Parts: sequence; C-alpha cells; structure tokens
Amino acid sequence: MNTYHDFESLGWASSNQREILPDIFESFVGTQIVEWYGNIERQIQQMIQQAEGSRNWPYVDKLRQFLTTWRENQLDGSINLEVIKPLETATGQLAVDTWKFQNYFSNLRDQLRKLIASEQELPRSSEPLKKPSRPRPSSARTGPSPKSPPSEFGAEPTPGAPTPETAAAAAAEPAGGAAPAPGV
Repeated sequence: MNTYHDFESLGWASSNQREILPDIFESFVGTQIVEWYGNIERQIQQMIQQAEGSRNWPYVDKLRQFLTTWRENQLDGSINLEVIKPLETATGQLAVDTWKFQNYFSNLRDQLRKLIASEQELPRSSEPLKKPSRPRPSSARTGPSPKSPPSEFGAEPTPGAPTPETAAAAAAEPAGGAAPAPGV
C-alpha cells in the first residue's frame, strides 16, 4: 500500500484508479456511511418499541433522547468531525451506564471512534490554502489602495488651476521674485 500526502500525488500515482481507490478510500464510501447511519436509526427505533412493550420507561426515555441527538447530527456521507463528536459523546454516556444496551452502545461508540480516526488519517495538503488577494477600492476615508495607479492618471486638471508641478516650482523660486529673462 502506498502513502499519499496530498491529492496531487494521488492523481499522478497511477492512471488505473482501481489500484488506488481501495487502499485509501476503503472506509470512506459515502453511501455506506449513510446506509450504516440509517441502520443504526432503525435499530434504535426497534429498541424503543421493545422497551415500550415491556413498559420500561427509563429505557424508553434514554433511547428517545439518544435518537433525538442522533437525528440532529445526521451523517450525510461526508465526514465532518463537528457532527461525529456529539454522537460519540452521547454513545459514550450510554456505554458506561449499567443497563441492557450497554454493550450495543459500547460497540457503537467504538465504531464512531474508528470513523474519527479514519478521517484524521486522510492525506492533507502540505500548504495551507491561501485566500486570493484583491485590490481594495479607493475611498475618501481610507485613501488610495496600495495598488492604485500613479497620481498623474485620472481627471484632466482645470485650466488655470495650479498643478503639483507649478506649485513645486513656485515654492522653489527665490524670495526676491526675480525670474531670469526669457531667452537668456
């Protein structure tokens, strides 16, 4: 079995995907996860019916509460740790309780832990994703953006109005005001 550290090396490894897919994705077939999730839900419903039939109301209450948590954190084929963690916590609580279904919930907790471990073993990209940078729009409050064009671009100056060049030349003129004669 080969180890792949990112999806690019996975793509280049072999042109025959049948060689690769069983090694990496054996525990991550989305349809099987959804099917497993549905089977667990039906088994819990059957446990509730059995407990109701025997009028064991504490069991019914525990199982209904777990079924509510199970339905609130639905597995949809993609592995999301934020969904699996609450399910693992709920099964962990029922696995340590001394009751008829302790072994069932202990096994279910172990299966959820395997699912978490399988997700954590997935190859990760070595570089973090970078957000593409876009230039900020210029506004009166923030000033021009760092990538704005030089100041000589833009609206035409008003005739007769001082330009930055004439204002700089006027500031550099000697105080006497004597300018050299034209043509000298």
